[in-house]
Amino acid sequence: MGKVGKRANNEGSLYLRKGDGRWVAALTHPDGKQRSKYFETQRAAKEYLTTARRELQQGLPLPTGRLTLAAFLEQWLAAVRPTLAPKSAKDYGQIVRNHLAPGLGALIVDQVTPQRIQTFLNTKHAGGLSPRTVQYMHAVLRAALEKAVEWNLVARNNAKLAKPPRLHQKEVTPLEPGAARAIMAAFAGDPLETLVATTLALGLRQGEALGLRWSDIDLEAGKVEVRHQVRRVDGDWAFAQLKTFHSRRALPLPAFLSAALRDHRTRQHEHRLSLGPAWTALDLVFPNPRGEPRSGVAVTHAFEAKLQQAGLPRMTFHDLRHGAATLLLAQGVDLKTIQEILGHSTITVTATFYAHVAPKLKRDAADRMHAALGG
Repeated sequence: MGKVGKRANNEGSLYLRKGDGRWVAALTHPDGKQRSKYFETQRAAKEYLTTARRELQQGLPLPTGRLTLAAFLEQWLAAVRPTLAPKSAKDYGQIVRNHLAPGLGALIVDQVTPQRIQTFLNTKHAGGLSPRTVQYMHAVLRAALEKAVEWNLVARNNAKLAKPPRLHQKEVTPLEPGAARAIMAAFAGDPLETLVATTLALGLRQGEALGLRWSDIDLEAGKVEVRHQVRRVDGDWAFAQLKTFHSRRALPLPAFLSAALRDHRTRQHEHRLSLGPAWTALDLVFPNPRGEPRSGVAVTHAFEAKLQQAGLPRMTFHDLRHGAATLLLAQGVDLKTIQEILGHSTITVTATFYAHVAPKLKRDAADRMHAALGG
């Protein structure tokens, strides 16, 4: 099929290329030069021409077709940065400048094909980066190219057609009630005692636990509002909103934890008075000895060292959150309720982590029933 008949300036032309079967949308720009964009379908080419003609009539500049991915990504970062949390903005910038721009940035935006993206992801993974890191790169690129589609720089988001490496989910080991009590006993009298008890009893993420403030806790009503987390961004501590609606949640306090928090508050008040002006008043429930936010890395190291000292099995601080979930499952709590307690976005996330534990718990229940009725 040849070119459509001659058009007036800025009206554009549409035709099918014989060589590769792609549709060409050609348009004369204000500088008098005609530039073309290529599309897989006639519909996409028509939509581009319609939008481009409208933007020309409104005096808006059109892309020249020579915009590199590196230049576009900087434009995209500038556009989305005000909508992101500080840490997310920093992480996006690092992914762009350390990985995407060096690896793909020299390409023109509409030359970033699925094959090139796939090769880039495979190379990063083969070079030693974890699947999670490569998945994050892919997510950032996918979000950026979605905006490129909205801005009519490309006809489709080719990142959606590339596949990052699969993340092999670590199987969660159920925490038995006896093992949980042994952990709490090991931390009796330790500076982390109440932090460990709170994390284990409520299934909090570390950042949520370290970000708790006394204003979030109502000991009279026996409840806590999980509303924010504490994070370190560019060397400074900051309170950040939780990522999703489901992460922000109200939780009832077990009676033993209410009592532990009362004792913890009394000890903290006495320490604060002894420290005087050197105390930083941030209202934190679990600050460092000066009242400032605790380092999550330091907490994890101290937690693991204490377990080793007590001769208990090795586990990470985050495993306390998994332990809370498996303890709830062992008590017969359903997955939907556990989802709400943990603040997962969907029950699918909860099931992905913990559904494999349920058969083991059911087997244990059957064994106990046999001991009660069959012995």
